[in-house]
Amino acid sequence: EHFQRNGYRVYATGKIFHNNHHTVPLFGKDRFGAPASFGPFPWDGKARHGFDVRHPAMKPPWGLNGFETIVPLSEVPVVTADESKGVPGFSGWRDRGRPFRYLHDDDRDKMVDELSVDFVRKLLATDPSNEQPFFITVGFLRPHCPWVVPKKYFDLFPLESIQLPPYLPDDLDDCGEFMRQMKKNSSWYTRLERLEQAYGDQLGWRMWIRAYLACVAFVDDRVGELLDALDASPYAENTVVVFTSDHGFHMGEKDLLIKKTCWEEATRVPLIIRAPGVSRANLACKTPVSLVDIYPTLVELCDLPQQPNSDGNGQLLDGVSLRALLTDRGIVSWTGPGAALSVIEGNDPVKIGEVPRMERQHFTLRTERWRYVLYNNGDEELYDHSADPHEWKNLAGD
Repeated sequence: EHFQRNGYRVYATGKIFHNNHHTVPLFGKDRFGAPASFGPFPWDGKARHGFDVRHPAMKPPWGLNGFETIVPLSEVPVVTADESKGVPGFSGWRDRGRPFRYLHDDDRDKMVDELSVDFVRKLLATDPSNEQPFFITVGFLRPHCPWVVPKKYFDLFPLESIQLPPYLPDDLDDCGEFMRQMKKNSSWYTRLERLEQAYGDQLGWRMWIRAYLACVAFVDDRVGELLDALDASPYAENTVVVFTSDHGFHMGEKDLLIKKTCWEEATRVPLIIRAPGVSRANLACKTPVSLVDIYPTLVELCDLPQQPNSDGNGQLLDGVSLRALLTDRGIVSWTGPGAALSVIEGNDPVKIGEVPRMERQHFTLRTERWRYVLYNNGDEELYDHSADPHEWKNLAGD
């Protein structure tokens, strides 16, 4: 909105505003590309949503629903009819409320991430004589579940070559009580356990990591296609590029295959910024920063008014511009905070329009050396990353 009010053409595609809430009034139909979709999913011919249906190749107790599918697109689901439940049965994938056509990997419907790249390619191929600047947001869905992509990406990672992450048995023993309770009360937190029950010790774990890596490789190709299109356009040398993610993910550490935790695996994300004429190539920065820093960074790089709410409620922007960290001087000229704060929802029920109570959430603070965690029940954790990069030893009691 701030860029739009300052003369920018604004476009978006994919998963924006979490499943496209509020996108039509902001972008209009012509400036929004592919709608968000987590699919394709298996379907049974009846269920309202494909993600309610287990892929028939998934062995119980894994695969509680379509979101827990870990197979290539080539394993087309065939769901058997069940007259007792009124299910007619269905063969094929389903996406965005309709069948997803698949004959083989080279003859099929495109997935949403592929459609998003097509949308941006067309934008970058428009008449460069239009001097109005643009702001494009591309929300890639993968590697979000279900972990389903073309088979060639699975083939990049033979199952026998999969390496498991560093792992400590009983890692949760010295952690806060909250996480131990979540493992008892939520099927999300028992994914690794259910995989091992279904496929045997470590095999299911390797299958899951393989599917996740395949999805990462799939979206990596899409990012490459998008950047190739930018490089081939007239805009390559005056376009800022930011690559990031909304959260991290546990790969089995602390017995979890999930995102919502206060630990390194879930809260640390990739953040790469390329600003022509400002940033230096291949410059790595260890200063902890936050996603709220992206807004003021882009405002400064594009020379927009610093405070977008000055004519409205007067609320100042959170975050600090990262421009200084993009240059050779880097940390020498950095005047921002030395820590990054993350807030993990405490599952405290609120009504629509209510502000969640801050004291009911969970907090974690990361400096270059330390991670501190405070849960809403008062439990604490402290990890020294200089000696304990995997956060195995909780020092909060010392």
